[in-house]
Amino acid sequence: YSNTAGTQTTINPALNFNDGTSNVEALINVRGGTTGILNGVLAANGLTKFGGGTLNLTANNSTLAGTVSLNGGTLQAFGPTATGNHSPAGTGQILLNGGQLNLRSNATTAVAYTLQNTGVTLGQGIPTATIDVNRGDAASANLTLTINPAAAGGAGLVLSGSPGEQGQTLNLIGGNGYALAFGSNAANSISGNATIHTASANLTLNNAPTITGTNPVISKSGANTWIVGSVTGAPSVAAGTKVVLNEGTLEMRSITAFGSGTTTSFELNRGTLNLRRDSTGTYGGAVGTAYNLTVNGNSTISADRASGTGDIVEGLGAVTVNSNSILTTSNGNGVVLELASLALRGNGLLNIGSSSVTTQDSGTKITGAVSGGSMIRAGGGF
Repeated sequence: YSNTAGTQTTINPALNFNDGTSNVEALINVRGGTTGILNGVLAANGLTKFGGGTLNLTANNSTLAGTVSLNGGTLQAFGPTATGNHSPAGTGQILLNGGQLNLRSNATTAVAYTLQNTGVTLGQGIPTATIDVNRGDAASANLTLTINPAAAGGAGLVLSGSPGEQGQTLNLIGGNGYALAFGSNAANSISGNATIHTASANLTLNNAPTITGTNPVISKSGANTWIVGSVTGAPSVAAGTKVVLNEGTLEMRSITAFGSGTTTSFELNRGTLNLRRDSTGTYGGAVGTAYNLTVNGNSTISADRASGTGDIVEGLGAVTVNSNSILTTSNGNGVVLELASLALRGNGLLNIGSSSVTTQDSGTKITGAVSGGSMIRAGGGF
């Protein structure tokens, strides 16, 4: 596509990339400042998008096999007019080697839908990639777009790794309450140091990620929420893994969302750590292998149910609150937050506050030793 800047070209018929015997890779170069729109079905064995312009895919491209590689500019995938599976970017892997992936609703009728791609992979050595989820219509809001392979165990969100202390960053942006989820068939993985930056959209991983590398640091930044382990916990996590919360909300829905407490520790610098389950459990796997936490800034731990009923206990390991830091705990629906021990360093402070806990058998409990610092009781809890 090569047009005057600011123009667009639309192709409505189906496009077949074929050597006369079988489908071949589609190579599409959209020059900067222009937009190419493919409304017809695309038949090819893979697609590579070049150039600084924008390529729109709108059809259900179930005949687009192989990897869709984004090497520059913007690739926009638009949804259907009825809820269900719709794969404008084909059924293979989406590989981000540059540029930005935009996932959009249909331009006229917005519905939540599922892309059956075999995951989204940030290319190895690529320091950062951006995904934008938003509406393509004029009025829709609060929809979740899901990426879920057709078969269980297919790749989900894959961060392949990048050298350096920061490693690799996924930047998730969006608007109008749109969110991104990787479904129950998706096997998610993170290699080395990585940052999940939920700048303006929420991210859900139904299956917690496999984490590999040498003492990897997994950081959460951005004002929005990252939900981990809605269906299952992590199958494997490298020893020495550290999970760092720098901003926004990190929500764990599995007690092994980041493996066992024997492999993983947590650092809270700012933001809220949500514990959300519907049955009693200790995060980290079991008593004695719970996640230990270090608090280095004003942070909150919130314990509540995910969706069920009944009073439950949600446990963590040893908690250390360092000087000039305040840890606030909150509880909902009679859920107990249980800490194995508490160490308050310098002027570190624990602020116990809850409005929904009303008996001495609920609220925030510290089962082991308490040392140093100060505690404040606030709200109506214990």
